[in-house]
Amino acid sequence: MRAILCMLLVGFGWAGFYPSAHAQSEKRIALVIGNSAYQHTGKLANPARDAQLIATTLAGLGFTVQTILDADQNTLKRGLLEFGRKLRDNDAVGLFYYAGHGIQVGNRNYIVPVSANIQDETEAGIESISLDEFTATMERPGNPVNIIILDACRNNPFPRAVRSGGGGLARSDAPRGTYLAYATSPGMVASDGTAGNSPYTAALARAMQIPGLSIEEVFKQTRRDVLTDTKGAQTPWESSSITGNFAFKSGPAAAPALSATVGSSVEMTFWASIKDATNPAAFEAYLAQFPQGAFASLARIKVAELTPKQVVAVAAAPVTPGSGIVVRGPHRPVLAQSASVELSDSDVAGLNCDQLWVARNEMFHRHGYCFETPRAQALFSNVGCKTTRQDVLTATERTNFRTIRASEIRKRCDVAAPTEVAAALPRVVTPATPRALPLQAGGDCDRLAGASWDDDGDGRGVEFSVLEAGRAVAACAAASREEPTQRRYVFQLGRAYDKARDYAAARVAYQKAVSLGSAAAMVNLGILYEKGQGVAVSTQEARGYYEKAARAGSRIGAFCYATVFDNGIGGAPEPAKAIEWYTRAAELGHTTAATIAGRLRSRTQPTGTKCD
Repeated sequence: MRAILCMLLVGFGWAGFYPSAHAQSEKRIALVIGNSAYQHTGKLANPARDAQLIATTLAGLGFTVQTILDADQNTLKRGLLEFGRKLRDNDAVGLFYYAGHGIQVGNRNYIVPVSANIQDETEAGIESISLDEFTATMERPGNPVNIIILDACRNNPFPRAVRSGGGGLARSDAPRGTYLAYATSPGMVASDGTAGNSPYTAALARAMQIPGLSIEEVFKQTRRDVLTDTKGAQTPWESSSITGNFAFKSGPAAAPALSATVGSSVEMTFWASIKDATNPAAFEAYLAQFPQGAFASLARIKVAELTPKQVVAVAAAPVTPGSGIVVRGPHRPVLAQSASVELSDSDVAGLNCDQLWVARNEMFHRHGYCFETPRAQALFSNVGCKTTRQDVLTATERTNFRTIRASEIRKRCDVAAPTEVAAALPRVVTPATPRALPLQAGGDCDRLAGASWDDDGDGRGVEFSVLEAGRAVAACAAASREEPTQRRYVFQLGRAYDKARDYAAARVAYQKAVSLGSAAAMVNLGILYEKGQGVAVSTQEARGYYEKAARAGSRIGAFCYATVFDNGIGGAPEPAKAIEWYTRAAELGHTTAATIAGRLRSRTQPTGTKCD
């Protein structure tokens, strides 16, 4: 993984200059850097190749390209000096591209030379070079357009020394006249790739060479390709303050492409009036009027970023000698019987929100679950944990999970600030610093996009026909960022996109949820393939996803798999198998499956029952 900065570095020393391959109406100057051969941390496979690919591509698009490979600090500074002088001497478009390691410290991004050996956060500014130096060098000449492309959001190469920054790069707003592009979202980690180039660089090099695309369309196309190639795991991100027009490759397709993608002048005027807004309602209004608009994906991102989240302080977990189950020490469970006895509503009615939260999560803790959220890590020790799978609960525990979640929702535990854990449970023996944690997004995601038939939920949900797509996308995108391995939130994000008819985004979210084990996402992916929504119709893909959900123990999965044999989807009808799977769905709790099985027994003709 490329761990720290979302940028691209290429090579050691001076790899030379690429002359322009053809003339452009404006001068174009690029600095391309790729660092692979790190001396004090793990080497990266692709940055040098990434830089060479971009350098060759830019040269073919009229840029004079200065390429540096595996640069130490002096080489980086000398390259920046030469680049700045060339920009000052020419009224030119400037482009800086970096592939390699980068780090964030104190919300500031740094490019890491191959010679860096950072032992402490205070050494970041000494051993590496601040991205601010590159942006200032490019901004100073006042040239018409500057472009900064960072494919350096890899994992932290100095995890023991640099702890405050986290993975990926910090968010940075584009300076005046600058288009700033990251390989993935701020704070996230991008893939180094396994096919010779990073997914981001490979997609970008292709998009740059499409005639007539504006710079905005080039990076939008890149984002679509990366989302597809990484199955939704990586979302490129941009910030722009440019006011002029720029295309990497001119051509007669420019006007038609703009017309086909952007649509009406009304939409363009609407977007121009809100694009810098700080109120999420402005972007929700755009999505309501243009749900499939040219800027719909960006609008959803802005809604998610701008929607305020409730933050509350949560105290550390109290611990008391008891059963030997470890929650930062020996712990007496809130509901010890939840492992073997099905709970009723009355069993949990007297518990407050904090007790319910602990009771729900302690079931996972019994199975060695490795918690990822700060609140859970503060309560449950991950020492000796062994799995991140969320399907570890027994049938009894799954029933109890739904009972507890139903009580949490009735008490609005995800919305109202919970009481102090210390007040609800026994005295704290091993205190820890209270943490500020966002609790709103997850509850809003469940409320706005939950499916009543999702076995990961609590049996409540919103009907698809009345789902409010704009609000649901914002809430579930935020919840998925906060808990990226919580498959329920990722599935519900896909469901929200599905309602908005953004089937490409829905498919990406569903695929990610499937990778986390969501049977509900398997079902909805099957429906997309059966109906051909955003994908080519494929009865085999549909059958495959329905079967996978059915064999995972999903009642709706078993029901949908039964419809395959009932109606002969992808083959001839097989009434006996249809009856078998309708019966199985009924046993799992599907309310109409038994009736349909009986109807099929009496007539042995397809019933026409649909999965949805």
